[in-house]
Amino acid sequence: MNEERVDYTPIAVDKVPEPNAKRNVNIMSEETMATLRLNPDQWYRVYEYVGNEFLKIYPIAQSSCNYWKTKLLTRENLNLETRIRRSTPDKSVHVYARLSAGNNE
Repeated sequence: MNEERVDYTPIAVDKVPEPNAKRNVNIMSEETMATLRLNPDQWYRVYEYVGNEFLKIYPIAQSSCNYWKTKLLTRENLNLETRIRRSTPDKSVHVYARLSAGNNE
């Protein structure tokens, strides 16, 4: 039977693993967020990828959008709506977004 083990003891290390460089999809840049804030309830295409790696980019785009949805709702009470489209014939991923005021319930 495997026993769960958690160790919070700080241990000095000489080398730290590099961050995963393949997940560098910056969908929601500062410029993008500023545009969405200035134009509430307007849909924008905020990201487009065309290439052979589109199957790998799609889940990264989903993850990024989910992160920003949660962050904006909890910190600023703003609803971020996103739609992500993947096209196999075009080998593309498109992300559409709009920002609106959150519910005050």
